[in-house]
Amino acid sequence: MAEHSDSTHDSAIYSISEIDAALEGPTPPSLIAKLTPFERRFLDHSDIFKKLLHLKRLYSKNPDVEARFERNRASFTGDGGLTGCYHRVRFEEVFAEINEKHNGIFGNGQVKYFLDLGCSPGGFSNWILGANMNAHGIGITLPDPEAPFALAVDDSHLVDQSRYHVRGVDLNSIVREAMDQGRDPVVPLDSADSNDARSYDLVIAGAFPTRQGDKLWWERLALVFSQLSIALSNLSPGGNLVFIIKTKPHRWLTEVIRLLRLSFTTLSAQKGQKLHAIRSSCYLICQDFIATQANTFAYNQSLHNALAKMTGDTVSSEHLHLFPEISDEELFMEEQEFVLPILEAVWMHQYNAMHFDLVRLSNKEPSPEPVYLLPPPSPTAWRRKLPSEKAFQEGETTCNNNSTSTHYSPTHDTVTQLSPDTHTDKWRQTGRPYRSPQPALSGCRRGKYYSFASTGIADSRESWRK
Repeated sequence: MAEHSDSTHDSAIYSISEIDAALEGPTPPSLIAKLTPFERRFLDHSDIFKKLLHLKRLYSKNPDVEARFERNRASFTGDGGLTGCYHRVRFEEVFAEINEKHNGIFGNGQVKYFLDLGCSPGGFSNWILGANMNAHGIGITLPDPEAPFALAVDDSHLVDQSRYHVRGVDLNSIVREAMDQGRDPVVPLDSADSNDARSYDLVIAGAFPTRQGDKLWWERLALVFSQLSIALSNLSPGGNLVFIIKTKPHRWLTEVIRLLRLSFTTLSAQKGQKLHAIRSSCYLICQDFIATQANTFAYNQSLHNALAKMTGDTVSSEHLHLFPEISDEELFMEEQEFVLPILEAVWMHQYNAMHFDLVRLSNKEPSPEPVYLLPPPSPTAWRRKLPSEKAFQEGETTCNNNSTSTHYSPTHDTVTQLSPDTHTDKWRQTGRPYRSPQPALSGCRRGKYYSFASTGIADSRESWRK
């Protein structure tokens, strides 16, 4: 399709039949031209990404979609209290979905101390407090009374100051102050004790600019890096992280996922079933924090070096790499087997949500069932294979080349890739990843890191497309 025809034809598409017909054609050259060379590598390896980019273009040109976005933007100028309460409830529903898809690890008293970065309007914190009656938390939000997502404390657990405290401070300033003092950005449970490090068994990093049009691209990236630095510096061994992040395959996103998989035993991605389903963002759920303080210091050095370069009006992305010693080609080749399955799951969810929305708008009434053009979405996770007892006895710091990682879907009845060890029968019986006993986990927490090996994930991706 020629450049001229793709721009003129898209603007005339309104019906769902026209949209479906356009999606069967080639990717418009104008879309490819907007991608960086690094992002084009993902385009070459993912049919799902190609279809999503094409659909997003058509979706943005739909007049009914634009009219609804205008109504939503106008709603923020209304009653801030009602708006905050509405969004708090919606975020509570999302966290309930996350908890359900991850075997209830965030409820039933399993969370003792938590830190909520960007806590307004309070939905995540309120859900945690309600599901863990002995939990204590710290919420951090911008000291901005005019923010669209004001903290909604009425009729919630957030009013209990014996369990929950809110601090109005810029997250970037927490990290900048720590950088100036040459330390990690610790957020103590007790404000009087600045050395109370690694105290939280859960960190929620959900801060995002509410007025993105007013923000430079690197200011949004600075908030991501600041939250990651705070999370790594405050999680206790074995703790969990829920990280809201964009899903466009920038180099920095691939580097962040690389850093996270080196710091946790399990990394998965999920989107809300309704809230923000059409947006290019997802929740990364990172389980079982295993990074040592020395590792955390090294990771923070990389994050802080990048943050120090984010000043002025002209910032080059080439100077913000977390792993500058690795070229684009090397990074993609090393990480694609981990990053692609995670991103493709949320790309499918976003694609289906947008397509279903267009079907509904085309019919002018809700459809009883969503029509999936791609396989229905499901959470995707990577689990680090734990070391053998021999590895512990010999004090090895890396696994041999036989180590495997497991790619599984918690909502499916079978495991895609089985680990060739003594637990295989257990995996086949339950259809869920085997949870190793505590002694094995403590070995990982002593700073022993184990590499992933190729597991034939390309084959599983092909099965999704079929």
